[in-house]
Amino acid sequence: MFGESLVVYYEGAIFPFSMKGPERRYLNANHLLNYSWLAVSRVGEFAGAWCSFCALFSTNDRAGHLGSARLGALVRSRLNNFGRLTGKEGTLAVHAANSYHIFSARRANAFLMRSSSGCKDDVRNLSSTARNEAIKYNRKRLASIVETVLFCGRQNLPLRGHRDSGPLDVTEPFENDGNFRALLRFRISSGDQVLEDHCLKSAKNAQYISPNVQNEILDVALQLVREHVVQQATQAICWSLLADETMDRAKRELMVVVLRYVTASANAKIEIHEQPVYLFDALRTVTSATEETRPTSGEVRLTGANIAALLKDRCQKLNLDLSKCVGQLKGTMEPRI
Repeated sequence: MFGESLVVYYEGAIFPFSMKGPERRYLNANHLLNYSWLAVSRVGEFAGAWCSFCALFSTNDRAGHLGSARLGALVRSRLNNFGRLTGKEGTLAVHAANSYHIFSARRANAFLMRSSSGCKDDVRNLSSTARNEAIKYNRKRLASIVETVLFCGRQNLPLRGHRDSGPLDVTEPFENDGNFRALLRFRISSGDQVLEDHCLKSAKNAQYISPNVQNEILDVALQLVREHVVQQATQAICWSLLADETMDRAKRELMVVVLRYVTASANAKIEIHEQPVYLFDALRTVTSATEETRPTSGEVRLTGANIAALLKDRCQKLNLDLSKCVGQLKGTMEPRI
């Protein structure tokens, strides 16, 4: 048996032993040196000797001709009888010669080689490499589309045109289909091979140039710009809130919300910023915010109280520190601090 009472220090290490009559039979350091797969456990019911290769990499519970022998000591259970370990009939020698052990050893050595060297013929590495390459290539294809959308936004160019849906034809169409699609063709004619391959080889429903995708790209760009502005305003000592209303051609009352704050550059140069963070239909927003509390027949109006509540709600959604707000002004974009 192998337990706490049968553990001794042997050449600076702890090794187990079993009893054969009055004699002790030890598992020692030479056994570990001669059999690289041999391992010793001291953990409770697993305390004893094990074959690390077979315990981890054996594929079934049986061995021998047609699986007639059931795997036991060293593989599915601990070896705690050390009476005869070596020699022609020794437990360790017999186990090392078994075909199931040789097969497990090959699998273990292959695993160790691939894990340490990153061998490219391993299925895991091949699948991971192919996936990473696919991700990089897809990002390159999408980058040209995103840059074109942002270019139109910076230059205040409308993206839409007449009949601007569907797959992109790399040749010039008879009708003008908008700035966005024309700029994509311009990129292709200028040598953007990745974009050309994307337009020619990708599925017709996976070109990512539809108006819906354009709006999604613009929404993401809006979030990034807004986060940058809010971060700068939060780091400033104080900030002011400006708002103004105007009516568009559809007779909607639109409100723009602007943050005014001061930053200091590396050379201590003071800069004043006025950055818009919101543009929304004021009446519709107030109506949706108060429809649960107002009477059924009541009329929603853009009163000062409703607009103030709306602005406060927007500031809270941006996680702005209202204690740093030193001024607020509605009706003009000229600051009065």
